[in-house]
Amino acid sequence: MTKLSEEAKTLIKDTPPGFIASFRASGRTNLSLKASLRMLDKEHIVFADIHSPNTIAQLVENPLDAAMVHQQTPRHGCQIRGRGKLLSFEELLDQTIA
Repeated sequence: MTKLSEEAKTLIKDTPPGFIASFRASGRTNLSLKASLRMLDKEHIVFADIHSPNTIAQLVENPLDAAMVHQQTPRHGCQIRGRGKLLSFEELLDQTIA
């Protein structure tokens, strides 16, 4: 897996909202706007489950997903591909204070 570049990390930090694309094994896709998209740590992104039943169902079925952030001006963005993992609030809290 490729690590996030410093440029990508800055874009994620400075450019909410972002998009999450998730995919069912059947090929059905879901694209969801996520204002909560943030860096969790130096190599992982995170977003909140705020009424996201399709995204969550698809991540449970198939953890492969992608995220994208885009700045309208100067038309600059990045795409992140990887494996999604659902975290409970307690797991997320443990990771952020560890």
